[in-house]
Amino acid sequence: MCENCKERRFGTPRDVIHFGPYTWRVLEERDGKVLLLCEEIVERRAYHGKFKPVTWETCTLRAYLNRGFLDKFSPEECARIALTRNENPDNTWGIINGERFDVPGGNPTNDHIFLLSVPEILKYFPGLKLHKDSDGDKWWYEAEERLAVKFNNNRSWWWLRSPGNLQYYAALVSGDGGVDLGGSGVMYGTGGVRPALWLNLEL
Repeated sequence: MCENCKERRFGTPRDVIHFGPYTWRVLEERDGKVLLLCEEIVERRAYHGKFKPVTWETCTLRAYLNRGFLDKFSPEECARIALTRNENPDNTWGIINGERFDVPGGNPTNDHIFLLSVPEILKYFPGLKLHKDSDGDKWWYEAEERLAVKFNNNRSWWWLRSPGNLQYYAALVSGDGGVDLGGSGVMYGTGGVRPALWLNLEL
């Protein structure tokens, strides 16, 4: 068990630990593991290398996180990062003209490093207020300070793994901490990367 984790019991997003070259926020402890979300945006990257229909399973950002980014950790640290089966639900949260988006999220994936999904954001940061226009459209959850983070000392938006309102868009968290269900085009390279992982407390 790492020194930061000894004699600890987690359970609130206020807890932080250091693992590898980064500081992480603890979102949950379960079955001898903790779910960690990087405390800050680590870099900016496109969700996918081409502007085309894509899911988390097939996007280039997922491939990078589970290869190039994973290489930033030592072999001993990598051994403690759990392989996690992630569900990738369809985007049925946003509403426009009275109709839900209904954008496919793709197949479940097995990931060492991943991005949070919209349902996970709602689970670990409860109480987010859904924006509603006068015509009934619902595109985003309103600004939430707990989700606002910086890149190079400036607030920046960051990707979620869930699809946006189109198959070549991905949902995101805005610079002020709002959850944008419509998202941004997958090829936009200014998207912040805020990785998540499940860490084994003991090998």
